[in-house]
Amino acid sequence: VCSSDLRGMSSLIENHTDRGARVLLVLPNSIDFVVAFFACLYVGRIPVPVAIPGKRSSLENLMRIAENAEATALVAEEETIRILRSRDQSVPPRLSKLVCLTVDRTLQGRPNNLVGLTPAPESIAFLQYTSGTTLRPRGVKITHGNLAHNLEALQATFRTDPSSRFVSWLPFFHDMGLVGMVLHPVFVGASCYFLDPISFLQRPARWLETISKYRGTASGGPNFAYELCCRRIRQDELAAYDLSSWDVAFDGAE
Repeated sequence: VCSSDLRGMSSLIENHTDRGARVLLVLPNSIDFVVAFFACLYVGRIPVPVAIPGKRSSLENLMRIAENAEATALVAEEETIRILRSRDQSVPPRLSKLVCLTVDRTLQGRPNNLVGLTPAPESIAFLQYTSGTTLRPRGVKITHGNLAHNLEALQATFRTDPSSRFVSWLPFFHDMGLVGMVLHPVFVGASCYFLDPISFLQRPARWLETISKYRGTASGGPNFAYELCCRRIRQDELAAYDLSSWDVAFDGAE
C-alpha cells in the first residue's frame, strides 16, 4: 500500500466524519479496500465491511447493516454510489443521509500533519457482520485486543512468517477473507495474491493456477471451494499445476 494513498484516504475520512464514527466499506476485493480499512483505523474510525449490493436482497442487507451499525459514512467506488443514489426512494433515512466518499477523492489534498492514533486494546477495531443469508445480518464488535489475539493464534497455527505467500479469493467482508487473508499477511509481514471471488466461481482452476504461479504457501476456503475444484477441473488440467509449495490448506467447514 502506498503511504500517500493511505494518508490521503485517512485525511478524507477524518475531514468528513467524527472520531469513533462507523464507516461502511462497500468495496470489491482490491487495494482500495485495504487502504480504506487501515485509513479508518489510522484516524480512529470504525470500518464496517459489507458486500456491494446487487440484487434487491443484498440492498436490503446493506440498509439493515447501516441502521444497526449506526453508520454515518460510506466509502465506495463512484459507480456503486451512483447506483445507491438512484434507489433513493427505497432506502431508509439513515442510508440516504450517509456521507458518501469515493476512493477517487483521495487524490485531493494530502496534509503533512496527519497523526495516526494508538488504540487501546479494549477499543473497537471494526464491526463484523454475518452474511444474513437466512436471518437478518448480525454484527459483532471486534476489539483491537480480540484482533491481536486472533492474529497471534493464526500465526502460531499456520506457522506463517515474512516468507509466507498467501493466495486468496475469499471476500474481504467475511471474517475468513478479512482476518485470515488480509490482516494476517500484514501482521506477519508476508505477501498475498488476491483473486476476485466471482473469477474463482466462474473458473475454479484460477485458484490453483495462482497458487502454482506465485508459489503460494497458505490458502483455503469453505468446503464448497474444494468440492467445486473437484467437480469443475478436469484430470488432464492438473498436470499444469505445481502445488508443492502449498503448506497450509485450511478448510472453513460449516
